[in-house]
Amino acid sequence: DISRVLRAVNERSVRNERSVVHALPIGYSIDGHKGVSDPMGMVGDQLGVDVAVVSAETLAMRNIELALNRCHLQVEALICTPYASGLSTLVDDEATLGVAVVDFGGATTTVSVFNQGRLAYCDAIAIGGHHLTLDIARQLSVGVEEAERLKTFYGSVLPGQADERDLISVTPVGAGRDEIPNQVPRGILTRIVRPRMEEILTVVRERMQATGMMDVSGRRLVLTGGGSELTGLPELARRLLARNVRVGRPLGVVGLPEQARGPAFSTVAGMLVYPQICHQEFVEPGGGLNVSGSDSYLSRIAGWLRSGFSTSA
Repeated sequence: DISRVLRAVNERSVRNERSVVHALPIGYSIDGHKGVSDPMGMVGDQLGVDVAVVSAETLAMRNIELALNRCHLQVEALICTPYASGLSTLVDDEATLGVAVVDFGGATTTVSVFNQGRLAYCDAIAIGGHHLTLDIARQLSVGVEEAERLKTFYGSVLPGQADERDLISVTPVGAGRDEIPNQVPRGILTRIVRPRMEEILTVVRERMQATGMMDVSGRRLVLTGGGSELTGLPELARRLLARNVRVGRPLGVVGLPEQARGPAFSTVAGMLVYPQICHQEFVEPGGGLNVSGSDSYLSRIAGWLRSGFSTSA
């Protein structure tokens, strides 16, 4: 009965041009009585389920799979970035009480909301760290590689008293090796970085308000992804979203090398955690992959991870 209800959700919840990536049961009801976390073994005439469904364009998913196949890689399952980031960065109490996770990626910024220990919402914004890099490159007339260096080493969203006195070396685009770099005040870089990050956080707030997720997410906000390491970003997010903010790093896998323990690796670490909890889903993310049986590919991966790593949900 449970499988039949979840299959009906899978078939009716998305349009023809979209495919279900995740279908996570939030709660069940029996004969109209809600609040049932696990109906297995219970009796009743009518079974209902609340499901968080994550979908994506079918054509885009096929193109991703095709690109990987051309690299001689086989896609066994798909997991969306905001879900993976949440799996690796959240502690149990945060996911239970309500929390929002904002992952600052290169091309996109993704948002996920967890409540009662389960994914309740996710979204993606087509603005990311690469757009900020291009802002710096255009405003300072430098190459993209130089702009990325400036963002990484000097990027900040908080103006400082010494910003106009502190000078940073900037190599103009097309400059030769013998050309002397320009010296610009650090405050100029801050005035480029801050508006872009304010824009991203404002869009996040508007999306969550429009969907009613501000209340569901509680009072916690976790920032992760490479862009979350910008100086002063937690303080800016705390002011704009009125939440308690922390920077999230991979927590779900112990034994990661030092280079992979930063916020930029949260999604990758979440992909290691996912095979251990994928049995909660009915949908087969890879399109035909058996994710719940004891002989499934992901079940074998989960067994290998449990034997080789010490993990925490």
